[in-house]
Amino acid sequence: MVAAWLDLRSHGTQVYAAMSRDAGVTWSQDQMVYQSPSGSICECCHPSVAVSATGEIAVMFRNRLAGARDLYLVRSEDAGRTFGSALKLGQGTWPLEACPMDGGALAFGADDRLITVWRRGDDVLLAQPGGNEQRLGTGRDPALAVSGDGTRYAVWRSDEGLVIVDSRKPETRPLSAGAQAPVLLALAWILWRYWRR
Repeated sequence: MVAAWLDLRSHGTQVYAAMSRDAGVTWSQDQMVYQSPSGSICECCHPSVAVSATGEIAVMFRNRLAGARDLYLVRSEDAGRTFGSALKLGQGTWPLEACPMDGGALAFGADDRLITVWRRGDDVLLAQPGGNEQRLGTGRDPALAVSGDGTRYAVWRSDEGLVIVDSRKPETRPLSAGAQAPVLLALAWILWRYWRR
């Protein structure tokens, strides 16, 4: 298990994390995942965390660099003992002197490839780290999950309510009018097969 959070123990907001190797009975000492050279990352956008089947940990957060509020990713390949350098997601940038309060989401697919979804301006974007971004639509508060059969789902809040899109069907579909703050959960393969009956 991995927990990641915005931490205020020093001057500015930083990303910290802690790991549990016994299903939450005990936790490692918390540690800084990333320290922004500006002194603070985005103060209100929640970080996101995902763990691959091989134990790789990925933490995504909104940075605050040179007046831009872009999403960044940090990885650990040694079960959280150390974290690598931060990688900016996508090709564009979002100059914004305020917090959008929108942290995005990430998930590992069945092939252990990492997928991310986030908001920049009014656009909801999807990308693999280091790859080209794909515009999914207009909105905010995106969530992401990959099902047991490898299908990728993204849901977000649009002006009309929640909309959803998956990797099998490129068009967005309405999910619920007047809703907000979506969360997605990927089903384990055994549950996926049971629910498909």
